[in-house]
Amino acid sequence: RQMAAVLAPTGKLCIVGPDYDRALADPSLSPAELALIRDGAHRWPGDEHRWVATEAITLEYVRAVFPAAKPADLVTIDPIWPCPFRWVTWQTCILA
Repeated sequence: RQMAAVLAPTGKLCIVGPDYDRALADPSLSPAELALIRDGAHRWPGDEHRWVATEAITLEYVRAVFPAAKPADLVTIDPIWPCPFRWVTWQTCILA
């Protein structure tokens, strides 16, 4: 079975999401906040995390499709990427 392309050959991809390892290392986060980061907020159907997301796990999944993907600093990435929460320290950013 042939898969459809998800990105043009010269396209760029930016993935931002939770990094539970970083969240665990942040003493300012409460147990309730850690649970939201780990599990999702459940605000609507589908608003949950299907695995415990860390930078390492997410990078492994992304590299399965985009082998050259690499972590990036969310604070300093190009402002072209629409990420409204650049100051959140428990997120990961991966560019491909």
